[in-house]
Amino acid sequence: MKQQNDAVGSLAISQLLVKVFLGVLVGVDVAAYWLVEWFLSWTRYRLTADLPWQALFLLTLYAASIPAYFALYRLYRLLANLDKGQVFVEQNVTCLAVLSRCCWVVAAICLASALYYLPYLLVMVAAAFMALILRIVQNVFRQACEMKDELDLTV
Repeated sequence: MKQQNDAVGSLAISQLLVKVFLGVLVGVDVAAYWLVEWFLSWTRYRLTADLPWQALFLLTLYAASIPAYFALYRLYRLLANLDKGQVFVEQNVTCLAVLSRCCWVVAAICLASALYYLPYLLVMVAAAFMALILRIVQNVFRQACEMKDELDLTV
């Protein structure tokens, strides 16, 4: 019984954190212009070429926000399914697949952005690694769904 209460509490905390991240993402999108201005004023001496820095950073930020919104939505759906007791179901496999693709999209955006700002390579590696982990978990869930379906047919 204690394990079930811990799981319910953990799911509630996870759902709350997804909402917090959504709020932070919206806040960053709203304040992007000023955040980029601050960042560029802080790092301006390191950026030497005559590029439209602000536009490039804003483009990267907003482009990466799109898959982030999709990922947060799918993460929330996954947690909602788990909260309903639906663990090894096809919807969760789909959620994990979308999460993985969102990470791959962010990795591609960061790889392209590394052409003008090299530290984006670090974010690209982290996003690609997370995509790989999610892909593996998706495959585990898919096999578990197949095993559950077989077990349901035998009973």
